[in-house]
Amino acid sequence: MKVSEAEHRNRYLMRPPWIRLLWCSAGMLAAAQAMAGICETVLDSAEADWRAGRITEVVHQLRQQELQCADKPRNNLVLGEALLLAGQPADALLPLERAVTLDPQDKAGWRALAQAWFMLGDNEATLKSLQTSPSAPVGLMRTEGIHWGFSVEEMRGYDSNVNQATDATSIIVPGLGNVRFQLNPLSRQNGDGYWGNAVHARGQWVLSPTMDVNLSVGDTRRNYDRLHVFSTENRNMAVRGNYSTAIGDWSAGMQYDQLFQAGQQVRTSLTSSLNWQAVRNSPSWPIIGLDIGSYHYMGRQPPMDGFVESVLSISNTFPLGRSSIGWALLAGQDEATVRRADGNREMVGMRLLATGPLFRNLEWFGWFGRVDSHYQHSNPVFMEKRHEILEDLTVGLNWTIYRGLSMRAQVSASRQRSNIKLFDYRRSDANLGLRYDFGR
Repeated sequence: MKVSEAEHRNRYLMRPPWIRLLWCSAGMLAAAQAMAGICETVLDSAEADWRAGRITEVVHQLRQQELQCADKPRNNLVLGEALLLAGQPADALLPLERAVTLDPQDKAGWRALAQAWFMLGDNEATLKSLQTSPSAPVGLMRTEGIHWGFSVEEMRGYDSNVNQATDATSIIVPGLGNVRFQLNPLSRQNGDGYWGNAVHARGQWVLSPTMDVNLSVGDTRRNYDRLHVFSTENRNMAVRGNYSTAIGDWSAGMQYDQLFQAGQQVRTSLTSSLNWQAVRNSPSWPIIGLDIGSYHYMGRQPPMDGFVESVLSISNTFPLGRSSIGWALLAGQDEATVRRADGNREMVGMRLLATGPLFRNLEWFGWFGRVDSHYQHSNPVFMEKRHEILEDLTVGLNWTIYRGLSMRAQVSASRQRSNIKLFDYRRSDANLGLRYDFGR
């Protein structure tokens, strides 16, 4: 029998109040869950359009559900970033402010908000957003004073080419009438397992909300199981200053390194760097850097090598969905300070890097690099100018176990192609490390 609408309403009103309240709550919960599902669906579709470069579609989809999804930080963030790319910084302010209010620890939100204010010409608001951002230097987030940190790391790994040598057993030497020479076993590719450990201490003196000075010292060792002659130790000391202004962020520093092999010091180096970025962490404003380093080899007379390296670089890192992507371009040269058969080296290179979350405490990372090198003089032994292409690829996982304790698994592969066989090699390295960081 069909029940009229009036009877249905009367039966509902005759039920106890607590049952009516339960039904009403269940209905509201179902509606909230349905709306959350809609927001996730719209976000997934918008991010797919973002990856395909359809920014106009991203804005259109998220704008349609902007009010219904106003409590979703990710929806607000993607909408704000899309509006920035569409050249609408004023419209991007509201969703970006909602995003950082809902999730104040999200670095991408503060970066985008600072970019919006900068595009609108409000330098004071830009600087305020940078100071609040978790991605800003520690000096921009902490109170004035001295802060310190300390880390220790232990790792176990295998290196397929500990001496970065060719796998050829012999080479032909044109300068000696094409005589074929047999290479010493230690001059050929050798693989071995190793234990590695590193300790690093750092200190920071915050002078003001926009200025800080950083000091660090470190010691990194790699001890091979059988090939002890190739075991290495690197000691370094560094100082760096950061200064933020309304027209850009400046960073300058110096670092001193000592390299030991089998307990004997084989190289010292002193490098300096200067970096500038108009707006910190902005996808539109890259970091411009200049690095100059002096490298001196020792252990025999005359020295095996020595040079001054100058490199100009341009780089940036920007968010892409829940991950981040980075790139760098570089060009420079080595000027030999001792007599070098190949002469000075000129180089150009690039690097791509990416990182992102897999699960709550598990992140993936990876990078790829390539450097092309040309030497100016013809090698008198091999009777041709040396040309090399070095490519390297690294992928890995980082697991935050508890607070400062983390574990990292990493695999690397590199390939250097050279027109001179002696300098042509392949190398792979796999390691598993445990690290602990603490400080204040």
